[in-house]
Amino acid sequence: MRAHLGNRGSYATINRALRAWRAAQQECEALDEIPVPEEVERLALEIDARA
Repeated sequence: MRAHLGNRGSYATINRALRAWRAAQQECEALDEIPVPEEVERLALEIDARA
């Protein structure tokens, strides 16, 4: 991580950013688990087919 940042940033700063990133990833994963209603999925596929 430090190499990616050009050897800048303290470990504490990087750790805070990494924790925030992990929390955001977990939130996104939780949203992925919400089922899409069949009607919405059907309409999305229908719209996509028209494009």
